[in-house]
Amino acid sequence: VRSELGIPSDAIVFSYIGRHSKIKGYDMLKKIGEYLFRNNNNIYFLIAGKEYPISGLKHPNWIEVGWTTDPHSYVNASDFFILPNRETYFDLVLLEVLSLGVHIILSDCGGNNYFKKYSDNSDISFFKTDDLKSMSNVINELIEHKKNKSNLTSVNKSIFKLNYSLKPFTKRYLDLYGSINI
Repeated sequence: VRSELGIPSDAIVFSYIGRHSKIKGYDMLKKIGEYLFRNNNNIYFLIAGKEYPISGLKHPNWIEVGWTTDPHSYVNASDFFILPNRETYFDLVLLEVLSLGVHIILSDCGGNNYFKKYSDNSDISFFKTDDLKSMSNVINELIEHKKNKSNLTSVNKSIFKLNYSLKPFTKRYLDLYGSINI
């Protein structure tokens, strides 16, 4: 995906998948993009989802891929996934990204907070909801960490496998209900 889109191999890439709305924090994502582009020309954003009601940034490093049936390829091409929700119950894209093992940056609201129990031993970073300074502090820290460590490895894939894949889901269901009726 990186070579297909002309993204240098040494670039730092952020991804986002979702609605382009204020409730999902898409406007915050754009603000952090503008901020990062001012300070570094080797940062890219890969954005999937319908570009409505808010349009993306007009910048060569802000890549809107639109609706896709292959979102995991774009997430896998990134170093970090950002989920800047202002409100959420339980965003399923978060489970998808966990399963891919990419570092996740998310707001501390709603269902996102459920994942704080993993934050001490995972690659999940939180910022204060609707707080651009908090978001930029977290992102700048992660960028510095990535620059100083060529290969980030993530335990997020293990968290997914142990807690959210079919086997543990089935076990929890059977523990609760005793059998599966089809």
